[in-house]
Amino acid sequence: MPNNLKQKTIKPQHKTHFIVTSITTLLLITGCQTTGSKQNREMTHVITQQEILIDTLVAEREQVKVKSQIHKNETLTTAEGHLIAALNALKQSSKALKEVIRNEQQ
Repeated sequence: MPNNLKQKTIKPQHKTHFIVTSITTLLLITGCQTTGSKQNREMTHVITQQEILIDTLVAEREQVKVKSQIHKNETLTTAEGHLIAALNALKQSSKALKEVIRNEQQ
């Protein structure tokens, strides 16, 4: 008779273990998805702030006073061309990165 009792108690333990494991897995998966989404939103925010900074910098470089000082020196003119090219490349890469993040969220 003791064998019968032992066999009956093992099955509910397995069911309980399976249920607890399933619920824990579900909670972990949900938590990981939420964390990834939050990180994507934060990255998008940082990239947007970076784009605003680039736009502000480019607008500042377009001022007549700044341009006139730059055009007085050939070295500065060359450096300004490189800076504008780098800023444009950075802005394009930021837009591409934002697009990738947006596609991942869908």
